[in-house]
Amino acid sequence: MYDIHVTLDGNVIDLHQLTDTEFAFYTECLSAYKTNMPRADYLRLIQTPDNPLMKGSRVVTREIANTPLYQVVEDIEYRLAIAQGKASPSHGDLVDEEPAQKDRFLSASEAAKQSDVSTTAVIKAVREGRIAGHQEKNRGQWKVSERSLANYSPAR
Repeated sequence: MYDIHVTLDGNVIDLHQLTDTEFAFYTECLSAYKTNMPRADYLRLIQTPDNPLMKGSRVVTREIANTPLYQVVEDIEYRLAIAQGKASPSHGDLVDEEPAQKDRFLSASEAAKQSDVSTTAVIKAVREGRIAGHQEKNRGQWKVSERSLANYSPAR
């Protein structure tokens, strides 16, 4: 099972934020990438209005574009384009790194101690998308991606 998706530019996206339906769609998109599905077929897959990404829309709205699912699906599309010679990677892109990864998640208080900031600051950073993390559905505890935390530099 995957916990995070690492984009080509190194951004860490917490897959725990996805619903079960969205995660199933992510897995389908990831499989398409791993089997090197022709990019045109992949675009048809992600642009159908009945997929959970589009939420019945035929147009990618700002709301859709800001979702974790859209971000990972777009990253996979770019990876396919690179693999199929339709695009060139940018300098520093992590083209050889597997996008779907397992990660260790820390409590917000553990993350705060490691970053030398308050727990409130960590939670705020998660909410603002500066650290990948999520609030557990059943217990409400905040969890933070260890990999994402390693890239985090708090504003001072």
